[in-house]
Amino acid sequence: FCQKFAEAEDILGAQVKAGSGEPAGVGDGKGWRELVLAIGKGTHDEMELSEGLCRDWIREFGDRNEVGKGAALTCLAFIAASDRRFDRLETALGKAFAANRSARQRYAFGWLAAARIQASLFKGDIPLAFDFLSDARNSPDVAVSRSAFSDKLFGAFEMQALQEANPDFVSEALAGAAFEFGLNHGVTDVFWGVTSSYTTLLCHQGNPERAWALLEQCRAAA
Repeated sequence: FCQKFAEAEDILGAQVKAGSGEPAGVGDGKGWRELVLAIGKGTHDEMELSEGLCRDWIREFGDRNEVGKGAALTCLAFIAASDRRFDRLETALGKAFAANRSARQRYAFGWLAAARIQASLFKGDIPLAFDFLSDARNSPDVAVSRSAFSDKLFGAFEMQALQEANPDFVSEALAGAAFEFGLNHGVTDVFWGVTSSYTTLLCHQGNPERAWALLEQCRAAA
C-alpha cells in the first residue's frame, strides 16, 4: 500500500500458489486475499477497477466477513471522495459507518474521517474541513493518538486547510512534515494536496525557487 504495489501482487500471487501452505485465515472462505487485492488497486490509483472489485467482494463475501465488508465499504467511500462524486459520498459514508460500527472495526473510522475532510477540501469548504478535523482528533473511534500514520495524515489535511484559511498560520515544521508524509506514503490525493499547498505557501513567502524544487520532487515521485 506504500508505493510497493508490485511487491504486494507478488506476495498475493505466491499465496495463490501456496495452496495448503496458506497462513491461517487466508483461505477460510472469507475473502481476505481478494479484499487486499481490491483495496490495493485503489491505493494504486486504479479507482474504477478497485470499485468494481470491492462491489464484487461485498456480494461474494460480505455476509461472511463483517470486518472485511466494513473495509470494502470504506474503500468505496474514499474512492467517491477522491473522484469528487459528492452525490454518492454521503450514501457511501453512511453504509461504511454502519458496517464498521457493527463490526467494531475502529481502524476504518480514520479513513472515513479522511474521506470527509478530503471532500471538504476539494469543495473549498475550509470551515467544514476544520470541523471534521476537530471531530476526528477528538473521536475515540479515530486512532489519532494511537497511530503515527493517522496523526500525520490529519496533520497533512490541517496544513492544507490552514494554508487556504491563513497562510501566515502555517509553520515550516507543519508544511515540511506534511510534504514528507505525502512523499513517503504515496496517498496520491494527499500528496497532490500538500504539494499544491506547500508550493503556494512558498510563493506567498517570496521563495519560488524552492517551490520549483518541491514540484520537481513531486514529479520525480510521480
